[in-house]
Amino acid sequence: MKRYLIPLLIVLPLTLCLHLDALLLYTLEGQELEFSLPQLRALKQESFTTSRTKNNQPLVEKWTGLNLQNWLASMNYNEYQSIRFESTDNYMIRIHRAELDSMPGYIALSREKTFLDSSEVRLIFPSQRDMYWVRGLARIYLEDFKPAPPPRQIFIWENETAKLSLL
Repeated sequence: MKRYLIPLLIVLPLTLCLHLDALLLYTLEGQELEFSLPQLRALKQESFTTSRTKNNQPLVEKWTGLNLQNWLASMNYNEYQSIRFESTDNYMIRIHRAELDSMPGYIALSREKTFLDSSEVRLIFPSQRDMYWVRGLARIYLEDFKPAPPPRQIFIWENETAKLSLL
């Protein structure tokens, strides 16, 4: 039994690390698209600036990265209702399409002219506080509209009011 345990202990961490240097995009059709950091860095990038307060001091940073809306549109992914972003540590935010259309979002690949490694790649909305940013961006899910199901609870008083013809 030990003979099989050793290779498993070696292979399992390697399989977990395979996707760490890639950004995964899940489409509405259920496809999983993988984008490596070199692939993302080869695409047209834009520069943007963020300003925030950190340790009671104003902090202005210059970033370069992909404009999220333009990147998705270049691949013809325009028909989604909301988009969910997850980090490597499973931090998650969900943004409705209307919100995303009203504020620019970027996949930041470098800060102050220094490339970010895979654990530092970020999703940044410059107009939002940094609590809405995602550090270590790992997965993007395009989601369709899902209507709320109708209520399934029947109230006893409905039968009684029908008998009294109060409605």
